Amino acid sequence: MPKAAVIFFSVMLSLTAGAQVFKAIVKPGPFVVGESFRVQYILEDNGTGNEFIPPDFINFRLVNSPSEGLAYDANSNKKLKNIIYTLEATRPGRFIINGARAKIGDHFIKSNDVRLEVISRAEAAGRGLLPGSPETSNAYFLPPGEDPYRTIQENLFLKVRVDKKTCFVGEAVTATFTLYSRLMSRSDIVKNPGFYGFTVQDMVGLNDNETSAETINGKSFDVHTIRKVQLYPLQAGVFTIDPMEVVNKVEFSRSVVSRKPEPKITEEAYGEPERAKEANIEEYTTNITTPAIHISVKPVPSRNKPAGFAGATGRFSITAAMEKNQLAGNEEGALIITIAGQGNFTQLAAPAVQWPTGLEGFEPRVTDALDHSRSPMKGSRRFRFPFVPAKPGQYSIPAISFSFFDPDSNSYKTTVTAPVTVTVSNREKATGTVLAKPGETAGSNRIVWIGIIVLAVLMLVAAGLFRYRRSKKPVSNDEEQVKPQPTVADILRPAVDVLDADDKVFYTTLRNCIWEFMAIHFGLAGSRMNSRNLQIVLNRQMVEEQYQAAVAALLQQCDTGIFADVYMSADKKDLLDRAGEVLEKISRSVH
Repeated sequence: MPKAAVIFFSVMLSLTAGAQVFKAIVKPGPFVVGESFRVQYILEDNGTGNEFIPPDFINFRLVNSPSEGLAYDANSNKKLKNIIYTLEATRPGRFIINGARAKIGDHFIKSNDVRLEVISRAEAAGRGLLPGSPETSNAYFLPPGEDPYRTIQENLFLKVRVDKKTCFVGEAVTATFTLYSRLMSRSDIVKNPGFYGFTVQDMVGLNDNETSAETINGKSFDVHTIRKVQLYPLQAGVFTIDPMEVVNKVEFSRSVVSRKPEPKITEEAYGEPERAKEANIEEYTTNITTPAIHISVKPVPSRNKPAGFAGATGRFSITAAMEKNQLAGNEEGALIITIAGQGNFTQLAAPAVQWPTGLEGFEPRVTDALDHSRSPMKGSRRFRFPFVPAKPGQYSIPAISFSFFDPDSNSYKTTVTAPVTVTVSNREKATGTVLAKPGETAGSNRIVWIGIIVLAVLMLVAAGLFRYRRSKKPVSNDEEQVKPQPTVADILRPAVDVLDADDKVFYTTLRNCIWEFMAIHFGLAGSRMNSRNLQIVLNRQMVEEQYQAAVAALLQQCDTGIFADVYMSADKKDLLDRAGEVLEKISRSVH
């Protein structure tokens, strides 16, 4: 290179390095009429009190007051002032926004002009540039001088919505947690909200991948439903839906690219291995939370409350029918009672049945056919009451009534079945006994019986030999060390010992005992000890739904006693007895 050229190049570098920084930045267009965009001015802050003079934004509407921030350029070791104007285009065309001016000491400097193309919404639709397209639905590009944390705050946030903040005991409240994003982010749910004082029924979860789009202030957001639940309050009082907390890792590109954001949402998976970063990519970490929501729960009215009211809230009907109307003398029958409608099905107890003399009824088996995607739940709960007759005859079961509170009309209603009859005959139901058929001789029947006896003797001899050989087999160390599984009474012993202690101590101990039972029988431990995993495991083990509902109610009542600042009027001894009965039934059903 010639010496003169080297000298010229060196002089230009020195002039550039010492020049006052002042430039205008706008993201690449085109822009759409009626939608907002930002113009940023980067001005070196030399500590002399620079005076900034904006241009006249002709043909554009100023959306809000300008904002200022400070930045630091690590390459030039300069402090920069970042001044941002949010504008809205009012008509299509090609426009020039003249450069802004700044007074430095006793002289003025000017930024570059900005050239913009503005198109109509119809043209934008034809070119695929309306909100929702990759060019306008994200903030992946981070211009120089822009504060990344402010960009995250404006383009990534959580919302929680409830359909009501005042309700009656047993009335459904729907809570929806959503993540709004225009960013390339990895979000991990590190804290799920607590729903103390409510029975909880999940409607939508992460695995459902429920997404939609929503436009806010001219920006198109991807909306991800993280969790949607139905909440049924157990008692009157003021209860709080705790905040949900999400940790986010957000990527930005320092170069202008067209890339659709791909947010990834996980639960309790934070800490995954770091990914290799691409060139011009920066990553920032933030925490976002939802606000706590307070729900005021009113008691159902005491006036005109029916004597048989047991807490059903919603709108229901009831029917009753015999599984079979004709029974043999030694045959078991079943009464089927179905409650249909919509409301707090998971809290419905079996209706009372007046069994006539001569019929002995037993505890019902409960089967639900419910649409959990509706709030309140809609469907039916079926109670199958087995019974046995004592003697032949015709029996009539009186009408069965069912009372519920209708929050829409703020009144109680009672629905009644028709009486149900069953006839028990004198004949006995055929059994599996081998009988002589017509035409067979007594001798042939004796041969059959002799064969059965010989076969039984041979089976007994074989069983004896097997036990004898097993008794001679040496016992391994592992077999000697097998300890008997603790009984339900053993597991609940700590709760018995603190029955007279402070409420929070008792409810905490009882809850720990219930989870210990689940750990012993179903292997639940650590972070897997939550209501959703418990329901999955109990379903997999085919535990009856009435026992699943009973366990959920027990845990919910314990949580209420621990966390809710309300007076607990429940009988702790009765609660402990119910816990023992439910856990015993579950233990017998899975072993």
